[in-house]
Amino acid sequence: MDYVEKLIEQLEAKNVEVRRYAASALGRTGDEQAVNPLINVLRDADKEVREIAFFALRNIGIPAVKGLIRTLKHPDEVVRKKASCIFQRMGYKLRNAGDLRAVEPLLMALEDSEVHVRCRAAKALGRIGDARAIEPLIAMLKHDLNEDAHQSVTYALGKIGVPAAEFLIALLSDEREHVRFHAGLALGKIGDASDERAIDILTAALEDFDNQDWWRQRALIYSLARIGDARAVEPLTTLLNTQQGWVPYSIIYALGQIRDESAITPLTALLKDEDKRIRVATSLALGEIGGPTAFECLTASLKIEEAGVRVNTAVALGKFGTAAVSPLIAMLKDKDARVRKQSVRELGRIGDSRAVAPLIATMTDSDKKTGRLVFKALEQIGAFAVEPLVEAMENLDDNLRSRVVEVLGKIGDSRAIEPLIASLKDKDSRVRSKATIALGRIGDESAIETLTIALRDEATPVRINAVHALRKYGESTLTFLIEALTDRTASVRRHIVAELEGSGDTRAIDVLKRIANEDADESVRRAAHSALKARYE
Repeated sequence: MDYVEKLIEQLEAKNVEVRRYAASALGRTGDEQAVNPLINVLRDADKEVREIAFFALRNIGIPAVKGLIRTLKHPDEVVRKKASCIFQRMGYKLRNAGDLRAVEPLLMALEDSEVHVRCRAAKALGRIGDARAIEPLIAMLKHDLNEDAHQSVTYALGKIGVPAAEFLIALLSDEREHVRFHAGLALGKIGDASDERAIDILTAALEDFDNQDWWRQRALIYSLARIGDARAVEPLTTLLNTQQGWVPYSIIYALGQIRDESAITPLTALLKDEDKRIRVATSLALGEIGGPTAFECLTASLKIEEAGVRVNTAVALGKFGTAAVSPLIAMLKDKDARVRKQSVRELGRIGDSRAVAPLIATMTDSDKKTGRLVFKALEQIGAFAVEPLVEAMENLDDNLRSRVVEVLGKIGDSRAIEPLIASLKDKDSRVRSKATIALGRIGDESAIETLTIALRDEATPVRINAVHALRKYGESTLTFLIEALTDRTASVRRHIVAELEGSGDTRAIDVLKRIANEDADESVRRAAHSALKARYE
């Protein structure tokens, strides 16, 4: 009896702990033969066993589809509920896999006597996204009296997306208020503003805001944000001053996403709000809106004492691209390290050459993380930074020189080759070690001779990195690596053996055989044996 069969047998054990373990373990196996036994366990006397079986079937995923389809017709409504719920959870996975086997059975489940099954089946169909479900869902909306079912249908149509948009637009004229409302939300998820009634219904619903549950409030606002129609700006800004809790943040976010300049004035006033979180959200929204007026408001907000606002102002300014370089450079001298770090990040993303010199000056920032971020930003800026970095190296300490050498290697510009070759004579071994790595990355053949000299460097890390750098030049450097097998340090010889493993040259095989038998260090001999074994397996 194999492992899966044994676990299936344990699903019928008297001990409930055994059944729980078996159900959980079967889910982890992903084995299709576990599906039907797990479906049977959905009726187990123990609630936890039933829940574990539910998650196990969900974990098995697509191999469970065939068995779960049969379960949608099970006489026990509890089992049908579980099956429809699993299909809802698996919907996106089925869509991504192009697996449509469950569509027809789920369409039939839309007529199930149990409303929970109908709702879950509708949502599952929405997530699977097959357009065949549109008309049956619309029919369900007409004939099903349950409001939860109506919401599930509009949700499903929204998930199906653009093919369902015209049907949702038609529902905006439905005599039932809750159907119109949820159809508007669904259109918001699609981002479809092709019919102005969607905007009218959603903005009209704002007038009745006090009567809505909080989740409906935020859903309504986010739908308006997704549609992005400027007609929503006025009702949203009107509402902004009357709401509490998390709703104002949602409104500010929506105004940013709509990106209409008419929202700038009311948002600017919020930059002085007593709530720090409101000020932070507002600066981000202004960044999304963009334009000269928003830019002016954001640069003015740099005088705000609260560092969190200035940090998010840096994020917002980053969205303006090259226009924001000057204020971001000025922020590199901000008294708060968080602001300086964010300014460095944004300058790196923008990639403007004007930022290079100020960033180099920021290498010595008192905050170590800011300094580390500077190197990342210079790497992002790329070729513009090469010559200024080379010039700066003479005046930097050992640690910063090694970081500069590393960045030059990552940028990969040929202008850095000569300075990197020169760095192989640096007094600091870290600089020399980074230089070997950098030259290996760039891969210019003019560096080969210098790298072979580095194989005799007094520092072991330099010699190891020279081994790996030379190997990147291909079989032409094999002779140098073989000669270096006389190195006094076993770790260097192990690295050479590792590089020889991938060589197709017969010389490498002969050398590996010799090293496997003759090297003075056992770890090197083992490495050579492993390399030979890997070649012949």
